[in-house]
Amino acid sequence: MTGEPKIFPKGTHMTKRTVWIFGMTLLPALLAAQWSPVAPGSRGFVSTGASFQQWKIEHIEDTPLQETTFPLTAFFQMNRDFSVTVSNTPGSAKFDTSSISGLSDTWIRGTYLLSDGRFMLHAGVGAPTGKTRLETDQFLLSQYIGENVFRFRLPVFGQGFAGKIGAGMALPMGENAVFGAGLHYIAKGTFYPVDSDSFKYQPGNETSITAGVDVKLGPNARWSLNLNYTLYARDRLNDKEVYGSGEKLLINSSVSSQLGPGVLYAALNWRQRGKNEYWIETGLQTEKKNSNGSQTELDAAWQIPWSPQGAFSILGTGRFYAENEYKTGGADVYGGGAGVSYAFSPRTTGQVNLLFLSGKTKGGDEKSGLSGLDVMAGLTFGL
Repeated sequence: MTGEPKIFPKGTHMTKRTVWIFGMTLLPALLAAQWSPVAPGSRGFVSTGASFQQWKIEHIEDTPLQETTFPLTAFFQMNRDFSVTVSNTPGSAKFDTSSISGLSDTWIRGTYLLSDGRFMLHAGVGAPTGKTRLETDQFLLSQYIGENVFRFRLPVFGQGFAGKIGAGMALPMGENAVFGAGLHYIAKGTFYPVDSDSFKYQPGNETSITAGVDVKLGPNARWSLNLNYTLYARDRLNDKEVYGSGEKLLINSSVSSQLGPGVLYAALNWRQRGKNEYWIETGLQTEKKNSNGSQTELDAAWQIPWSPQGAFSILGTGRFYAENEYKTGGADVYGGGAGVSYAFSPRTTGQVNLLFLSGKTKGGDEKSGLSGLDVMAGLTFGL
């Protein structure tokens, strides 16, 4: 690699783009379960596919930043109340002469519903199957694919062992609304991000509180609102605290409604982090200005059936990242595309999406045009 693309400020920290499988999905899943409980006799599904994402960055190299992934998720309904999910996303990333390939960390989660689905308990383990001990150029590449604005499906390959526990509740509010709340905790172990025994890193543990509401607006319409607040413990390098991520507030709202011959789905996400802590000379100090700008993302899809088994989708997205207090780190990205889904049988469905994106970074004198391509194909098999 011949140069580091200065797209965002150094305040963007690699350890906080945690690969998941179930982060904010706990509460929405619990709320949705109030409307559509698991059908008796259902045993689960297996979902797999492939995706290709590419970004060209103006003034930075001649070759694009690329990532190819092959996500695999298996969901097993053990009985009416207990389910198990296993997920891994093998992939490869490339920029200029640098490349990374291999497995991601493997997440295994168990979920248990109580009181007819009104309460949920879950626990998960992140097995350290992902690639770590990166070479220097690979480590720099891992920083680029972790930038939020690119939304790579595999932003982190490996971060060592992790464990997660959580609980949630969903309480009906009349006939057409459900209120939910949840709490979860992620404990993280140590790993070696670069190929050196003298660089043992431990990301800070995470504690999140979530609350939300899901409302039926009519026979074919629904609206939901979810709030998530996350606190991070300090990261440690060789057992010494070296970094503290600012707390994060995430607000998510989504709506689905009949629109003409099809159904419109739209989701809005807004997130803001507080000030970070950095090691300066003799200890951790909170930065004077916030290096984290607010980030807003809007995604929409209008799905129009063209047969009892198939549907065509028109896709749109917008990503609006404000400049931070240092007047850097901003970006605006717009995108549009189309998709096709088809049910080959009652238990087998397929989907293909194609999205074109364009935008630019903003802030200070460092401005670059961005152009992206996102292709995804997937198959889901019922068990």
